[in-house]
Amino acid sequence: MLDTPKVRSEGDIPDSVHSALMWVRALGPAVLAVLVACGPDGDGLDPLGVCEDPGPDVSVCEGDPYDLDHILETRVLRVAMSTDPTSWFLDGTRVRGFEYEVLAGFARSKGLELQLTPEPDVRRRLEGLRAGRYDVVAGRLAVLPVPGVDYVPLTETHRVVLQTVEEVHSGRAVEDVEGLEGHVVRVVDQSGNRAAVEDLGLTVDLRVYPDGTLLETLVADLLDEGGAVVARADLAAPLAEQHNLVIGPALPGVAGAHLAVRDGAVGLSNALSNWVVANERVVVSAQAKYLDARATVRKPGVSAYDDLFRVHADRIDWDWTLLAAQAWRESKFKPQATSHAGAQGLMQIMPATAGELGVENPSDPAQSVRGAADYLRRLDRYYEKSVAEPEKRLPFVLAAYNAGMGHVDDARRLAEVNGDDPNDWDGVAPWMLALSDREWNRHPVVRNGYCRGTEPVAYVESILNRRAVYDALLSPPGL
Repeated sequence: MLDTPKVRSEGDIPDSVHSALMWVRALGPAVLAVLVACGPDGDGLDPLGVCEDPGPDVSVCEGDPYDLDHILETRVLRVAMSTDPTSWFLDGTRVRGFEYEVLAGFARSKGLELQLTPEPDVRRRLEGLRAGRYDVVAGRLAVLPVPGVDYVPLTETHRVVLQTVEEVHSGRAVEDVEGLEGHVVRVVDQSGNRAAVEDLGLTVDLRVYPDGTLLETLVADLLDEGGAVVARADLAAPLAEQHNLVIGPALPGVAGAHLAVRDGAVGLSNALSNWVVANERVVVSAQAKYLDARATVRKPGVSAYDDLFRVHADRIDWDWTLLAAQAWRESKFKPQATSHAGAQGLMQIMPATAGELGVENPSDPAQSVRGAADYLRRLDRYYEKSVAEPEKRLPFVLAAYNAGMGHVDDARRLAEVNGDDPNDWDGVAPWMLALSDREWNRHPVVRNGYCRGTEPVAYVESILNRRAVYDALLSPPGL
């Protein structure tokens, strides 16, 4: 029997592997998909390129471990935002939206990569902010009485009453806020509108829609059933014009779009506020495109090769967005791409593997995607013997596509002899990382030696997260 040491605690893992393990955990289970960073104008999906260096030193106030100094050090700005017809959406293959353009501009000014997590629920966004999973929260965000959260205003407007022309013609028009007495009034929870109506002290039939419901849904019900809707004026005006609605009186107080940061992140809050003031023309231009008017949106897609991904994903029972996310990771959708190791084409197939798969021209997108799908099916069938559930098997398939089955199986054997589940990627990923450490890549159960494990681990995380964002952006409610 092999004398195999058991790892019972993280303290037993060598420092280099422990650091890498912390890096993996920093990725977290949340969806972190890079959807812009440093392109010159934010056009196109994922125009990454080379980021500029951060500007002059910024005076950062202490009080939050994730404040601006930490963000500048990591060079990543983590944002949770809703996908909706104004904040963040796909127009063809181009990412657009009001808050998107503002945050993309701020990120570029600081040399930061912008990582966006789709999250429709405001409370979950703010909980993630307070827990340190996000640096900024955005997306039709009102000022809410949540402890530990500070707000940076982007726009200022009022809350107004929306009514149908039929309501007005029938004599049931709401001409002032007191006229809401006895009316059906529709609001979205956590939008700030519910509190604004309740503060009036009137007796109304308040219909509260779940957090994350788009204003478009309330307008559809208004058209069917009558009554009134209370909403931000800048969001209501384009819909009023589109559906021939009447905009009634404004409620007391002001409203608007905001960014949220942690209460202690004073440096980040000041930097965002200063950028908004200094770039007023950018903010006003984005407001005109997405709030004052509603952008005409082309059918959303990911790339010029979406139909290829659909056809071949169906053959292997994958989501086509998963195959698209893998192609982005491999080649950035560039059919002529060639890696330093010699991998070629949209799906970066090595020459020897291309020969086995019958791929004569790796630069031909159709051949590349077909060959990759065949290879993925082969890997899937291999791991199906030990991991029955497709979603749990998927990380192993992706890791093997990137690093080879031999290295993945080495990591699985290391996991098993150290008391972790070899059929659970969460248990295997740290041992993929360990394969870059001499102590572990020479272990008796390791048959294929050294592997730079950060690459397959990041590869899996990136593809799974990107698929989730593609799914969110391709099917946002209200579009």
